[in-house]
Amino acid sequence: MFGESGEPPPMELVRLAIPRRVYTQSHLDYVVEVAEAVFETRKSLVGLRMTNSPPYLRHFTARFEELPSHEPGSESALDEALTGHP
Repeated sequence: MFGESGEPPPMELVRLAIPRRVYTQSHLDYVVEVAEAVFETRKSLVGLRMTNSPPYLRHFTARFEELPSHEPGSESALDEALTGHP
């Protein structure tokens, strides 16, 4: 989350932890389908800026605003991270 300075990191990544013996193969297939759909539409997605960060349980109650979209055709840091190409 945050380092000692309180500044957010340059990129926040998502960790997908799957408990054993809880989900079926169809659950995981659905997660893969959604991840593929997000990846395919990544160029039309915009980032979010946190506008309200409560001191407790902020991942449930924070508020966000959309960031301006990047120029069409330009590669973002997210594209680079996902594809491995600059």
